[in-house]
Amino acid sequence: MEETIKQTILYLRDVLKLSFYQIQDRTGISRKRASRIYRGSSPEEKEKRDFLLTPYRPLIAAWFQEHPTLKAQQIHGWLRTRGVKISYPAVVKYTRPFRKKRPKAYHPLTFMPGEEAQADWCFIDHSPAGKTLRLRLHPELLAIPIRPGLCPQLL
Repeated sequence: MEETIKQTILYLRDVLKLSFYQIQDRTGISRKRASRIYRGSSPEEKEKRDFLLTPYRPLIAAWFQEHPTLKAQQIHGWLRTRGVKISYPAVVKYTRPFRKKRPKAYHPLTFMPGEEAQADWCFIDHSPAGKTLRLRLHPELLAIPIRPGLCPQLL
């Protein structure tokens, strides 16, 4: 299939002298892809380049071994002090596998709605006649009107 497409593009370009826009209209293949096929380059033939930070992988791994909570910004700064000219987004992309995922800071709810309830309460010190009383207030108690001066924290 790929060979017939290549032959078609070669025929349209070399024999009929069509532009890549005209080849796109006639074949339905994008002009960029047709241009690549015409020049003979394909994604399968393209060899992979090494990442710019590949030589520094052992060093970066050692840094993460020593300090597991490092940020990409810190790694970028340390590499820059060593004279490596690299962009910050490149460091972020390269160090993503090294950085640990943070655990969730909450526990997921494991019960159905309505099975459990949450109640808030508080302690309030009250001294009506010189004697200090410690009152425990629940939401039900907070729903009724409170006399002024009884609970100044809530007013």
